[in-house]
Amino acid sequence: MSSQADYTNATTATQSAQEKATNARKAAKKIADNKAKVKQLNDSINAITRVQIAPATTELKAAEKALNNYKDAYTAYYNAHHTEPGYPSGTDLLTLNPLSSYIAAQTAVVNSSNKKIKDANATITAIKSQIAALIPSKNAAKLKPKSKGGFGPGGGTGPAPQGESKAFSKDHKYNAPMVSSAYFGVESIQSDVLNNNHVDPGNWGDASQAWKGVNGGRGTIQMDKKFIEGIKLSDTSRKFDLQKYGFKFLYNPTTVSMAWGLMSYMDPTYEATGTDPFQVVSTGLLSSTVQFELMLNRIADFDYVNEYGLRGSNTSNTREDRVPLVKSPYPPSVTNAELKEIYNKGTMYDLEYFFKTVNGPDGTFVSALNGSTSDRAWLRPSIVELHLGNSMRYRVRISQFAVNHIMFNSRMVPILSTVSLTCSRFNDGPTAAGAGSTVGSYSASGASYGANNRPLYQPGGTNLP
Repeated sequence: MSSQADYTNATTATQSAQEKATNARKAAKKIADNKAKVKQLNDSINAITRVQIAPATTELKAAEKALNNYKDAYTAYYNAHHTEPGYPSGTDLLTLNPLSSYIAAQTAVVNSSNKKIKDANATITAIKSQIAALIPSKNAAKLKPKSKGGFGPGGGTGPAPQGESKAFSKDHKYNAPMVSSAYFGVESIQSDVLNNNHVDPGNWGDASQAWKGVNGGRGTIQMDKKFIEGIKLSDTSRKFDLQKYGFKFLYNPTTVSMAWGLMSYMDPTYEATGTDPFQVVSTGLLSSTVQFELMLNRIADFDYVNEYGLRGSNTSNTREDRVPLVKSPYPPSVTNAELKEIYNKGTMYDLEYFFKTVNGPDGTFVSALNGSTSDRAWLRPSIVELHLGNSMRYRVRISQFAVNHIMFNSRMVPILSTVSLTCSRFNDGPTAAGAGSTVGSYSASGASYGANNRPLYQPGGTNLP
């Protein structure tokens, strides 16, 4: 028989186990209750964003557009007539006073919309404080709502990276140009067609500088500045490349097809807030497109490159020493490492830069079949800059991309290819909600006139006495 001491120990152990089980159930219930409350609070935030902020933002944009139009009309009339004797005459006031009234009315709408947005954001901040109090610190990362962007504003998937912004390179790195003889402006059939007009690939570190000098320029797709600046890098398991990349066209497209569509399935301003629980990646939601085809030509490059880079650049005791050294045929300086890549990949060398640009700063990996590459067999829905001309520059997402290899060398390296691209444009507008809403110091109370029946508003946003 068990002794009294054994019985007491067993009873105590049973009671302790029961207490632990009860406490565990209470803790689990509390966590479940807190998760439910967090979900309700997050739903409240989404509802406030959808029902209050999104309509107010739409109202704000419409009011700002109307306000700017009225201000432009007032300014245009003022500039055309203010030097005339007797200005402002009765005829002038018949035009200017209604414009002042419209400006005051739209200013009131702008101020009201901004207040709605500010109040709604204050409510959201308070709700987020409640959420923070419900989430244990060790589980905060797991329960934190996901953002729209995997790398930065507007693109990718997954939780928003936390950490310090890194300094990316000042200039973009582009794929090497073709040999000089392949460009217009030399003694070639291209030059005959263009009547000796000289168009070179341009030598710059940012496509925003293309077409602005005496030289020509090439169309370019490059990493988006806003997208890059929003990147937070704290995940040490991911290797980020801080070099900004771009894909420079070898020839500009001969035709560009553009289409504008009604944005009927989404509110771009709301999506830009990053609070939509659904992540917009469908190309069908971006209804304005730019389509074009490109030619990639590396045929002439193979007259000058080999597995060592530029022909004759090898200094080892091999047969390559017997190949005469040649002057670099490329417009700017191109490294031997780049020329080796051209020799090994042909036009796929150029497309590597396209993949580096679209797939982001951690897009490069080591493939078991193809070595170091950014070709993952799929494209991230990143925002990139598309530069087609001096006044044709857009923020886009690549929605369709296809390559047709037309010619290969004896090693089955593609040396002539065509590329088809469809780019979905992101909506363009003010850089931030409320931008341009400061309209000067004129009254927004509804009064349209100052003393002596003179219009309140004048270019520069001053009140007339």
